[in-house]
Amino acid sequence: MNIDLIKNIFSRREKDAFKISLNPWRDWFIVIAFFVAGLILVIVYMATFFLKVNDDNAIFVIEKQEQSTETINRRTMLNILNEYQQKEDRFEELKNNKPKFIDPS
Repeated sequence: MNIDLIKNIFSRREKDAFKISLNPWRDWFIVIAFFVAGLILVIVYMATFFLKVNDDNAIFVIEKQEQSTETINRRTMLNILNEYQQKEDRFEELKNNKPKFIDPS
């Protein structure tokens, strides 16, 4: 058995074996690489979306069939409007011709 092999296995490894030390050039390269990759993905997505919109393939519109719904009864609506007109006339009459009250004092 070789003792040097055993010493190498259990000996202290290099201080920065995984290359985790601070290295600004590597760190900025990683940041810029991710930014450029993201920018390329966004540009490709926007270009395909633009081409689909130009070809009218991006947005599908399904036309609804018209449905008949009940409308307001015209006679009832005219009756309600007449009641409000009467209230308005009564208000104007009371505003212009003040009622005469006897002063209790």
